[in-house]
Amino acid sequence: MLTKIKIHSAFSHLFSYRELVADLKTYDELPRYLGSMHPRFAQFVKKIYIEETQDGYLLLNKNLKPITEQELYFKRVKADDCFYIVPAIYGGGGKGTKKLLTYAAIATAVVLAAPYVASAFAPSTGAALGQAAPGAAALTGTGTATASAGLGISAGTLAVNAGLALVTSLLLKNLKHLHLATNK
Repeated sequence: MLTKIKIHSAFSHLFSYRELVADLKTYDELPRYLGSMHPRFAQFVKKIYIEETQDGYLLLNKNLKPITEQELYFKRVKADDCFYIVPAIYGGGGKGTKKLLTYAAIATAVVLAAPYVASAFAPSTGAALGQAAPGAAALTGTGTATASAGLGISAGTLAVNAGLALVTSLLLKNLKHLHLATNK
């Protein structure tokens, strides 16, 4: 059955026309049609799949409701059906700039706090270097060397690695959420 497919203007670079007509029998033929007949759109979907881009798309029905996975596999196309391809919007506040700045601030704080944390665990021999070792280290820029003088480099490295692991885990949670959202 001939069905209209309307393309959002954000995807005009992927299609030659803003409105397509395709002979579809079931909803699941729509993604296959788009992937096989429109190679630029197929490349776009491939980039989403391999996480090369953070963009996404949604397939909407004639009532402008997202097509669910159940509808995609079980619903048949009717005479008055129309599909819309629109960009998927994830989250709010742009491209996650606020979260990125928060993570960068946490990472910076961890790196700057590493000498203090390491000196707190230093044995008394580290304190013999001077009671103001952490403050002096911050002023002279030799914090990691001074703070880890008693413990070796492992204490400073441990603090930095712990902070970076925290930031990485926060970023991975967001990427997994994004990946799950694009696969639906």
